[in-house]
Amino acid sequence: MTATQLVVALGRPGTGKTVLASELAKSMRGSHLRVDSVEWALTGVTLPEGDTAYAVVREVARHNLHLGIPVIADAVSPTHANRIEWTRLAQETGSALTIFETFVPNVEILRARIEARDPEHEGERVPTWEECRNQRYDAWDDHLDGRRYPVDMTDTGHGLWTAMQHINWFPTAVGA
Repeated sequence: MTATQLVVALGRPGTGKTVLASELAKSMRGSHLRVDSVEWALTGVTLPEGDTAYAVVREVARHNLHLGIPVIADAVSPTHANRIEWTRLAQETGSALTIFETFVPNVEILRARIEARDPEHEGERVPTWEECRNQRYDAWDDHLDGRRYPVDMTDTGHGLWTAMQHINWFPTAVGA
């Protein structure tokens, strides 16, 4: 039996996580779970901010993984403590884990993307360039965070192609 895939697209705002995650979900016929969408849904709900949306997404992911549905999580996951939870979830569910850390090396391109973003929901406020630039984001540490594949999303098509090279989600090899 092939393990169900848990794919996590993480990285700073504006680096292409959502583009990558949504395209992977389409290709894999998987569930795209976006932390930003859960945070928006929780707006106005009296809950502590921060990790609440991550906990909700992980619980929905757990359910989907137990059903055998591939899950592609889309989350900044800025801290070591947050990242280790994806590894725990994969271990608990017996899922194959692939983590992609998206990035855009050219600061001018990244800034232009962030400044051009439109809110997904009416009344939603997208973070400014300054807020994104100053957001806490722990540098990746293989010892603390586990293995990840960096994906340059400057060219989103090439970034998707690069990510697909690291996912073995087909139940059997082609031609087998």
